[in-house]
Amino acid sequence: MEVNFLLPISLFTMIALSILIYKRVAEKTKELLGDKKIGLREAISIVIFISVLVIIIGLIPGYAIQILFIAAFSYILFIFTYLLSKRAIASAIPPAIYVTVFLLLNYLITTNALIIILVTNLFSALFAIIAITLLGPLFSWRVLMLFAALLTAMDIIHVFITGYMVEAAHRVIGLGLPLMLLLPRPPSLTELTALGLGDVFLSGLLSAHTTSKYSLKAGLLTAASISMIFLAFDIIVYKFTWQVKTFPATLLVLLGWLLGISPYILKSEGNITKLRH
Repeated sequence: MEVNFLLPISLFTMIALSILIYKRVAEKTKELLGDKKIGLREAISIVIFISVLVIIIGLIPGYAIQILFIAAFSYILFIFTYLLSKRAIASAIPPAIYVTVFLLLNYLITTNALIIILVTNLFSALFAIIAITLLGPLFSWRVLMLFAALLTAMDIIHVFITGYMVEAAHRVIGLGLPLMLLLPRPPSLTELTALGLGDVFLSGLLSAHTTSKYSLKAGLLTAASISMIFLAFDIIVYKFTWQVKTFPATLLVLLGWLLGISPYILKSEGNITKLRH
């Protein structure tokens, strides 16, 4: 058995990059939206929307999914670039590059699967980082906890009960959309491990807010602990239970985050106890 170190390394890198640019984008977002925050109802609505979207992906024609996602991702790229540059013309360049590359890769230039996977992974990582840094500042700590719990519950239901999450993942991969990370298991280039961007998004949100609440060290520690939990799970699955092909990875995210943040929670509780006495 070969250990797939690409999985934890890739996950940690994306979370760490999100943490490092989170503060700058958070300041820009606050300038644009003021003190606007996502409330409990809005958090519930987001989870419901994601849940319905997972079902819809398996029902509507592939070209319609591609058009909708290309439009949404291009808009998000424009907003993100505009927040950083404040130049509308310059902000139109990244979406134009993405649309061009997507069309060339999927329809014109190459049928080489490895090249398509590599470029799609790069856009997937970019999309995850943008989503974390744009939406992260809109969550309060309390609402984020509820959102994480609901997203995990939705993931469990769609993986173990309805099966829609697995079906949607296969569809997304087939359409070449940057919503999954496909990581080869060295030395093989054909055996792949798939990780959904929802799991990366949740990991980044939790680690970024941990950074804001405690410190950069705390945020990076939670990023590392989440990544190590994924590595440990990957080793266990491939060594002992080969029949397990799908699993709600949000459970691993929460476990890793709790392990990483627990020393800081315990320290805070200890300080509160001392103050009371």
